[in-house]
Amino acid sequence: MDEHPTEPGFNPEDNQPSKQQWILIAVVALIAVCGLLLFLSGGVLTAYSWYSEQQAEAIETAAAATEVVVARDQAMIAASEWPVLLFDTFDDNRNDWIDGEIDDQYAAIHVTINGVYQWETSAKQGFHWRVWPESDLVSDFYLAVDAQNIGDNVDAQYGLIFRENNDSYFYWEVSDTQYYRLFSYQGDWIELIPSTFTEALQPGALNHLVVVAENDVFKLWINDQFVGQTSGSIPSKGQAGIAVGLSYPGEESVIIFDNFELRALSSEQ
Repeated sequence: MDEHPTEPGFNPEDNQPSKQQWILIAVVALIAVCGLLLFLSGGVLTAYSWYSEQQAEAIETAAAATEVVVARDQAMIAASEWPVLLFDTFDDNRNDWIDGEIDDQYAAIHVTINGVYQWETSAKQGFHWRVWPESDLVSDFYLAVDAQNIGDNVDAQYGLIFRENNDSYFYWEVSDTQYYRLFSYQGDWIELIPSTFTEALQPGALNHLVVVAENDVFKLWINDQFVGQTSGSIPSKGQAGIAVGLSYPGEESVIIFDNFELRALSSEQ
C-alpha cells in the first residue's frame, strides 16, 4: 500500500488563529452585532413613527369628518325649527292641491286626498307631474315630506320640487331602485346631481325626504341620513311642492305623500 506523506512543512495547528486574533474577531463580531441591532432598532422606530403618524392622520381625518357631519345635522335640526309656513297631513284639501282625474297626452292620473295624498298614474309617454300649494316665495327653507311607493314599479319616480317660479324650478327625484337625482329646470334640464345610489332610501317603505336650502346650497337627507348636496342660484326663490314621474309608455305607479312641511325664516308674497 502506498503511503502519501504529509506535505513538507505543513502543520494543521499552525493554521489556527492566535489568542489575539480570536479577541480581534470577537470584537469585530460584537461591533457588527451592535451595528445590526442599531440598524434594526432604527428601522423599527422608523416604522413605528410612520405607523403613529398614519394613525394620527386617520384620527384627525375621522374627527374632521365627524365635525362636518355634526355641523350638517345641526344645520338641519336648526332649520327644522324655523317658522312654519305650511304643514299638511292631507286629512282634507284645505291647501287646494290638485285633486281628481287628469287625462292628457302624457298620462292618465287619479289623485285622492284622504289622510294621504295618493297619485295613481299610467304613462302614455315619459312624463313628470309637479304640483304645489299656494304659499309665499322662499329662498332659504326647510322642506320635508314622507313619501312611499306602494305600487309594483320600483322605477317610478317621486320627490320634491322647490323654488318653483315662473316655470323654473329645482326637482329632487328618488325611486325605489335606491337612486336619486337633482335637476334644475330653466327651459332646459340641467343635472346638478347625477344618478346616485344610497342605502338610506328604503324600497317599499315610507321615506322621509328633507331639503335644506341656505343661500345657493341645497343639502339633502333621506330618513335622517345626509346623502348629498349641490348648489344653484336660479331661480333664487319660489314655492315648493311634490312631483311624480314615469319614463316609458305603459308604465304605472302608485305613490303616496304625507306630512308635507315647509319652513322658512323669511318669505315674500
